[in-house]
Amino acid sequence: MSEQRWRHKALEWCTRYLPGEIIGTAAELGGAALVYLATGSLVAAAVAATISATVGYYATNYVRAVRAYRAQGVGILAANGWSLRSILIEFGPGEIVDSVIIRPLAYYLLPLLLAGSASSGSAGWTVLGWVVGKLLSDSIFYACAIVSYELNRSRVVRYDATPEGHPHGLTVSPAAGEDAGR
Repeated sequence: MSEQRWRHKALEWCTRYLPGEIIGTAAELGGAALVYLATGSLVAAAVAATISATVGYYATNYVRAVRAYRAQGVGILAANGWSLRSILIEFGPGEIVDSVIIRPLAYYLLPLLLAGSASSGSAGWTVLGWVVGKLLSDSIFYACAIVSYELNRSRVVRYDATPEGHPHGLTVSPAAGEDAGR
């Protein structure tokens, strides 16, 4: 793939994933911190981080998908159905690996490992462990999500980086040959 093509793909993926990532990250780190401060438990903080990230990320992407389908004239019930289908196809495999295995383990183990190797001040190492855990988890998640998106482009809602035909730059692409509920 040429350098120009990589740049275009990187812009497309950032446009697609960044809004959910911003909201999901705020929820994830905030949820982990609040639960850890309230309980002192890294296990509870890991669970809170995983749940908070999932809710923040998918609420954002779900609303974006419904809006994109509605902007194309799809009815409200069909837009919700297509949005759910789109999210399950694009994120389902990566989410299972991420939320069931990688993220909870990273949020639990990395603060322990970093704090255990530090001479003092475990709170700072806990936060650093969460940040490193988030970056590790996100890397694995996005590798899965991008592969799924690229393999299923005709079955997922699309938010093109270069607007074509829609004033907000959104294009909707239900599976080829299927009725979009119009």
